[in-house]
Amino acid sequence: MPRVSRGPFLYQRKRSDGATSWYVRDGNKHIATGCAANDSAGAQRFLAEHLLTDYARSQSRAGT
Repeated sequence: MPRVSRGPFLYQRKRSDGATSWYVRDGNKHIATGCAANDSAGAQRFLAEHLLTDYARSQSRAGT
């Protein structure tokens, strides 16, 4: 039985240059926020914008 999706969420990951950055995990996609580890507010704004655009995109495909 498949797991229930958590929905998009933020997590931190080390980049290839050794710095830690925030990323959004949305299903199988990993999207860089462009925010450093100490900028959690910026990462949260990025996630909120991602959710709004993703929701708008899904609504336009549904035709409502």
